[in-house]
Order: sequence, then structure tokens, then C-alpha cells
Amino acid sequence: MPLLSLIESARKVGWSVELLNYLMKKCPKHGEARKLPFKKMGDDVFIEEGELLAYQRYLNEAWPIPEGQTRPPMRDPIAEDIKAESHYECAICGRGDHNEIAHINAVADCASNSPDNLIFLCPNHHTAYDLGFKRGGNVSAEAIDAAKLVKRESRRRALRYEANAAKAMLNLVQQVKKLEEKLKTVEDDQIRQVNMTEMKSLLSLIPKTSKDASEQAKRDQDYTASEVAIGKLAPSLAVMASPPSKGDNDHKIRRRAVEIIEASSKVLFELNEVDCPRCGGRGQVGLTGSFCGYCGGSCFVTKEAAEEFNPEDLDEVDCPHCGGRGQTGWVGDICVYCKGDGFVTQEAAEDYNT
Repeated sequence: MPLLSLIESARKVGWSVELLNYLMKKCPKHGEARKLPFKKMGDDVFIEEGELLAYQRYLNEAWPIPEGQTRPPMRDPIAEDIKAESHYECAICGRGDHNEIAHINAVADCASNSPDNLIFLCPNHHTAYDLGFKRGGNVSAEAIDAAKLVKRESRRRALRYEANAAKAMLNLVQQVKKLEEKLKTVEDDQIRQVNMTEMKSLLSLIPKTSKDASEQAKRDQDYTASEVAIGKLAPSLAVMASPPSKGDNDHKIRRRAVEIIEASSKVLFELNEVDCPRCGGRGQVGLTGSFCGYCGGSCFVTKEAAEEFNPEDLDEVDCPHCGGRGQTGWVGDICVYCKGDGFVTQEAAEDYNT
């Protein structure tokens, strides 16, 4: 397994670098001492990929509950990570005040405060989703899952271009373009609201990113032609992305997004990446969110890699226990053999014994 830098590790699991630093120093589970293993080489810190994924699975397992309490304690660094992931706004509607950390799978069922099981919601959407800590209610599980995925994808892409403001700017516009394309076809009102909320959040990041890109383009001689072009275009994009007026509806905001996309169209193609053809840009596969084996969880690949994609090249076959469903039984229990992925390696399929 390769060694990953902190940024690469953060992109892999979709957590912040700050949270990784915390997990390397402390175990968040009550009464346990397991920390995230790391290696230091000079001034740089690296994490072995296998140990990173093992620690992620560890956090997704049940957490100990202190005597006299009904749920595991929430650690501040994890709560802060979830707030930052959602731009400090409700992941559904974008409301920014009195929001709460919510569990995607009810804490009563899984006892897990893993970052993978948490999302930031306003009190109204939290209540509508929980309804007595049962998945469903007025906010669908599909909408919550879509919100978590779109937030994780935005963070992974932002981490990739953290040191290059011009590429970060191109990335922002490309994400806005992707959301606009989704909004043209999505039929579910709640998922439409999720995508609209993320579009507003990304548009709000453009003015500062534009300023950084413009300043870097003036002094950085290593910029590509597209990066220089987006740097010159940045001031205009910042004006287009100015905060919406109080009366602006979704139609007006989308029209502003389209203007930004059209103004940037000549340089957008220079970002040589497309949604992963294996996972459709989700970065995950299966019912439990396993990392995509083709993009490694990053959500995207180069255009060349997408064109060369052949499902037969992946060591994946339908799980012989669940037939590729990821679930078994009438009530849809997670398959114990593939753990919800729906597929296993060829070797695992040959070793399967009913």
C-alpha cells in the first residue's frame, strides 16, 4: 500500500487535514486509545493507505457509550469537520444559523459518530429527517445521502487544487457547471434543493478565489495558458458571482451560474478531468460507501482514463451470496459476504462456500 501525504489522505477519505491531525494525536472513542498511525519523514507526515482505510472502518464501527449515557460523546474536532464540509450551512437548504450535527444512520442503531455518518442540518430539516431517530420522514434518506455525497465531492476537488488558485477557480466553475446540468434533469424536489444549495455555496466562494487567482497569475511564471486566462477573467467572474439580493429566486441564481459558465467556457476544457465512469463521479460504490476501485475515491479521472475504462479490467464480479444486490432477505439486510458492495474479487467469488 502506498504512503499518502496529508492532503492525499484527506482527499482519499473526504475529511479535513485538521481532522487527520487530531486523529493522529487522540482517539475519539470513549475509553479507547487507538490513534491514526502515521510516519514522519523530515518535516513531512505520511499515512499508509491501508492503515488510513482501516482507521476509517474503525470509526464507522460502534463507539463505546459511557456509563449512564445513551450515546457516544461527540468530539469537537469531528463536529467542526462536519460544519466545514457543509460550508457552515444546512446541507439541504443552506440556512446558516442554529444548525445541528445530525446522524445519517440513527445513533440508536449504529452508535457511530464517524464523520462518514454525520451531516450538518438546520433544526427543521434535522427534525424532519429524524422523526424519533428513524430514517425517513419528511426528508428522504436519498436526499440526505445526496447532500453528503455532494459535500464530500466538493471538498475532495477543493483539496486537489488547494495550492493553485487558478486551478481552484477552474474547478469551482466546473462544479457549478456540473450542478447546473444536474438541475436540468433532477425530478426529486429535495435533491434539487440539495444541488441548488451547493451551487449557492460554490458561487459564494468565487469572489475570493477569483482574487487569489488574479494575484497569482500576475506573479507566477509557471501558469499554463488556461490558468493565465482564468486569472485575467477572474475579476469579471467575481462580479457575476456577487452575493444574491434578498429577493433573488433560484431561477435568477441559476441564470447567474450560466453566465459564469459561458464566460469561462473557452478555458474550462483545459481541466483534464471528467466524472469517473465506474462510480459516476460519486467516489464511492455499493450500499455502504466503499471507495471506487477505478478513481480511488477522488470522484474523477483524466479524459484518457475515462476513454480507456473497461469494466472487465476490474477484478470485480457479482457477489455470489446476494447476486450483486448488496442486500439479502425480505427486509434488505446488508450482505455479509460483500458487505453491501454488490461485488467481490474473482478469488473471493471462487472461494465462496454456501
